[in-house]
Amino acid sequence: AVLRVLVRAGRTATAAEFLRRLQRERSLSVASYNACLTGCAAEGLWELAESLMREMRVSGINADKESYEAVITTLEAAGERRLARKRRDEMRERFPSDLYS
Repeated sequence: AVLRVLVRAGRTATAAEFLRRLQRERSLSVASYNACLTGCAAEGLWELAESLMREMRVSGINADKESYEAVITTLEAAGERRLARKRRDEMRERFPSDLYS
């Protein structure tokens, strides 16, 4: 809940700091990351979005479709087309039965 409030207030960077504190306390979930990733998309913070995706992997938390869609949206809006394609390819590989544009 705290993460979503911070993101809605346009304070995604602060939300990411809070997320990292939760990580140290081992109380994270994919929903926690998705809240921050959605904020990254809204605020155009593509570098933070990429960093959060890496942190998810290191933490052993599997990104879901919502995670990938938020990161791809952020990357495309920032003009990072190569990285957006890479993430889209990863998403298709992880979720092959779904159709994506």
